[in-house]
Amino acid sequence: MEFLHPNILLLADYGNQCVKQVDVDTGVITGYLNLTFCPYDITALGLNQVAVTMPGIGQIEVISTEADLSIKRTLNCYHQCRGICSTIDNKLVVTFIDPEKVEIMDE
Repeated sequence: MEFLHPNILLLADYGNQCVKQVDVDTGVITGYLNLTFCPYDITALGLNQVAVTMPGIGQIEVISTEADLSIKRTLNCYHQCRGICSTIDNKLVVTFIDPEKVEIMDE
């Protein structure tokens, strides 16, 4: 999960293969994006996009949160990427399970 704005929560829903945007004040799902594989973790990149790990295919999807949720671009990892967080200067810190490592990536 990741708070994008004070009242907007983004969820990487592994079981339903999607990203959901929820208004925490009302509990209403305000955005929904189907993905081709199960997302594992999510992190905010600024105010208008998030990055989501997709370990089953070794990719990170960068998703725009402006208007509707949509995929902006795909970053290939070539490994099973799991955890993800972003730094102040929009670098991604990504954990992998095979091989086990932590990597700092530029977008």
